[in-house]
Amino acid sequence: MPKQCATCGKEGAENKCPCKTAFYCDEACQRESWSVHRKKCTWDMARKVDKDRTKLGRDNPFVGLACLNLGSTLREQRRLPEAEEWLLEGLRIFLLEGGEQSPMVASARVNLGSVCRDQGRLDEAIALYKKALRTINRLDAGGDMAGSKADVLANMGNTFARQNLHDRALESLQEAHDIYSRLPASAGDAEKVLSDMVLVLQDQGKMVDALAMQERILGDRRRTYGSDSEAVAHALLNMGHTLRQENKHGEASAKYAEALDIARRVHPGTSHLEGMVLEATAVCCCEQGKFDEGLKLYKKAHVPFERRSASRPRTRPTRRTTWPRCCSSAGSSRKRGGCWRRLWSCRGGCWGQGT
Repeated sequence: MPKQCATCGKEGAENKCPCKTAFYCDEACQRESWSVHRKKCTWDMARKVDKDRTKLGRDNPFVGLACLNLGSTLREQRRLPEAEEWLLEGLRIFLLEGGEQSPMVASARVNLGSVCRDQGRLDEAIALYKKALRTINRLDAGGDMAGSKADVLANMGNTFARQNLHDRALESLQEAHDIYSRLPASAGDAEKVLSDMVLVLQDQGKMVDALAMQERILGDRRRTYGSDSEAVAHALLNMGHTLRQENKHGEASAKYAEALDIARRVHPGTSHLEGMVLEATAVCCCEQGKFDEGLKLYKKAHVPFERRSASRPRTRPTRRTTWPRCCSSAGSSRKRGGCWRRLWSCRGGCWGQGT
């Protein structure tokens, strides 16, 4: 299926990188964005791991670090089985190198825990997080790894929440928040943990506590971003949703109205945020039986969504370009065969084979 070119944005790009995450119109577009793409190109990262293994040895810690980086990138791309394979290899190397006292062992286990969590293997994820936390606690004599500890606790809290172990989830998230709050550069992480705690409280049906937590988030955002900001509008929108769940439609409507005023001040024209607030207000009206008013608001909400869709560039798909396949030998000298020889030896990884 034709994709969008990662360089120029044109539709119909059918030549793809061997990592299968980036498409290009032609070789020129690929060259132009290579300096950016190569940082996340798993094909190139795997190639470098192979080179390091040959040069440094299979159990070298630099090879282990490359395996961890590759595994983390694959996890971000949701290629979880491949990510697990590379992360396990990195863990093996660092266990050989430094045993349980290596901070890289903790890092590998945290990433493996996240892979297990994303695959639904929640018990395995918790076990890996706990092992990582024990390693960090042993190494963190001076508090230098406080941020890493908070990251593990936040991951554990979210995993406990998925297991419906709400009390344990709140305990872990609260501990993570306390640590983040003491770190100057982690204000955003602290707020995210509060948002996660709101979700846990809502799952427990503790709406009063959830609202109190949302008020806290709202206050933090006003201090950080100012009263007229999208972040504040989103916080008000979330509070309105919680109040609606409590059937407090009057208070919810007031929050939505405040969010709408901010959205219109921040974006004088129509905006996606305005559409979201109008839609939420329409739902609130319908829940109160005010169907005519709700219908009018739905129609108003449709306008910013429609304009946002219309503002996206629509380019006519280009006709498929047929690229001749390059030979599979590493020494190919065919210039327009679509091969990658100008960036690295061909190794059979050509444009034609990537389509």
